[in-house]
Amino acid sequence: MGILWIITHYANIHYALASPIAIELSIINNFIWNDRFTWHGRRSARQHSIWYGLLRFNLVSWIAGSMNWLLLIAFTEGLGLYYLWGNLLAIAIASALNFVLNEKWTFRSIPPVDSH
Repeated sequence: MGILWIITHYANIHYALASPIAIELSIINNFIWNDRFTWHGRRSARQHSIWYGLLRFNLVSWIAGSMNWLLLIAFTEGLGLYYLWGNLLAIAIASALNFVLNEKWTFRSIPPVDSH
């Protein structure tokens, strides 16, 4: 929300164009914190590097991010809400989808390989 507001007000970029920039910056921030705390310890030697995890997280997050962007436009242009209120509602809805997709794919637990 803060990044969207800064880009919109200080860089004077329309909220619909500023939103994807804010979404990508929040995706990177969220990956760092989720990798460290939410799904910490799930990565095993069988999984790929942190960069591969970031790519997977980014792909999943852009599914929810696209939903967020479309809802922002719908709430702001369609319902006439102030863009920050529209974005807040869009975040609330898209976050649930984002969590489920990351839980099931990006940070899924991989059972250890049986050494027998």
